[in-house]
Parts: sequence; structure tokens; C-alpha cells
Amino acid sequence: MRYRLLFGIACLAVVAAPPTATAQGTAEPVLRQAQLDVTPAPQARTVTVTESITVDGIAAGTPIRHLVAAFPEVRLTGLRVSAGSAVVPTTTVTGTGADTISFPAPHAGPLSYVIAYTVEQRGGEQVPILVPDVPTDGSRAVRLRYHVPDGYHVQGEPFPVVIGSSGVQQRDLVGLPSFLAYRLGEHPSSGWGIASWVGVLIILLGVALSAVVMLRESRAGKR
Repeated sequence: MRYRLLFGIACLAVVAAPPTATAQGTAEPVLRQAQLDVTPAPQARTVTVTESITVDGIAAGTPIRHLVAAFPEVRLTGLRVSAGSAVVPTTTVTGTGADTISFPAPHAGPLSYVIAYTVEQRGGEQVPILVPDVPTDGSRAVRLRYHVPDGYHVQGEPFPVVIGSSGVQQRDLVGLPSFLAYRLGEHPSSGWGIASWVGVLIILLGVALSAVVMLRESRAGKR
């Protein structure tokens, strides 16, 4: 319960995923597909993240902005963005509750690029995800692949989507989540109790309120 309460409070500073192209009234630019590979190393308290993204309808040189939530005792290192064989330089702007990482599109869309980085968890449990400030097409275009290490099991408090206990867990999502939180243990989880469900409600409230933060950061960056 203590973990859930702290987690719910932290969610108040989380950015939400961008709306769909339909909601914005335009189909360009648009996130066509993305694959999110997440590989934790529990003993080192690090998580390796690789995002493979394809954006369509974007002009060469147009800045592609990504919002990434900031959490206490959680740090991103080794950020690398590549398009094909070329490494793309990035710019980081620190914001309130979220940072903005951007780079110019090396060519017109469809543009496929890969974002790779390591999350160091120095006490925090969250894994921030770089979310493109580009609307999705409303389909389940995002594939989440969570690689559970051998000898470990996902415990009973998953977020944002319930996954299995071991092996490579795969789920298709409508959009990129702004963060992940899967606790690992050496023994199978005993399941969910009342405290876990109360924690879920706290998290959902936090995510709903955090949309205000995301919209403020997004609109400020476009002025």
C-alpha cells in the first residue's frame, strides 16, 4: 500500500500520451507504428529501453518533440537517437514535471527512427518513456515487449497494462505510455488485494490530472 500511495502521488507529475489525429482534426503528421522493448536488469537496478518509431506526414527539418516524465531518484543515461545508420543529435529542455527532447527530422516522412537509453533506478520504481508529440491514428499501433529476466516474476502491481509473470510479455496498445512500472521478484506474485485496487484508483486519478501538465508543456513548446 505504501508503494501504491507514493506511486500515485508521483503520477501527478506524469505527462499523458498525445491525442489521436482524429481528435485533433488532422491526419498529418501521425504516428504510424511503434515498438517498445523494455529489458530490466534487477540486480543492477537499471532498465534498457529501445523505442522503434515510424512517423508519417512530416517535412524534412521539422523538429520532432518528445516529452519524458521526470521522477525522483530515476535518471536517463546513454540517450541515442538514430535514423538508419545515422546518429541524430538531440536537444533537451527541462520543464516542470517533464523534459522535452527534440531533434530535426533528417528527411521527409515516412520517417523511421530508433531511440535507445538506460534508466537508472536509484530508489524510484518508474521507467519513463519518450513520448512523441505526434498524434496516433487511433489504432493499436504500439507494441509493448517487456522482457522478464530468467528467474524473476512480475509482481501483482503492473502499470499501465497487465502482463504475464515471466518470459517476453507482449501487448498491443493504442498509444505510447508515458511511463511503465513493473516490480519484479524471485517468486510468483500472490495476486492482488484491496490495497492494490485502491492504488490503481490513485494512479488513474494521478494520470488524469497529469494531462494538464502535458497539455501545458506541449502548448508552451509550440508558441
